[in-house]
Amino acid sequence: MKGANVKEEERMKVKEKERMKVKEQERMKVKEQERMKVREKERMKVKEEERMKVKNEERMKVKNEERMKVREKERMKVKEEERMKVKEEERMKVREEERMKVKEEERMKVKEKRE
Repeated sequence: MKGANVKEEERMKVKEKERMKVKEQERMKVKEQERMKVREKERMKVKEEERMKVKNEERMKVKNEERMKVREKERMKVKEEERMKVKEEERMKVREEERMKVKEEERMKVKEKRE
């Protein structure tokens, strides 16, 4: 009778060991799933950061292009104003020369009349 009891105890010990082994495997499985979840979260975070970085770079590129266009426009405007100024100065110079010429002719006429 005692032998059967010992055998039963042995069987129970083996069963308990097996149950603990299964429990440990389940715990490890859950742990691994958690690690995978964390890894996936991190991967998604990195992906999102990269996406935002690209988006930001694109926005900065567009902004810079706009600034360059505005600068170019301003430069062209200044150039045109300078050109117009030079043109106006030329016209004024020609007018002044014409006026001086007429004045000189008038003076010569008056001088001729006196003589």
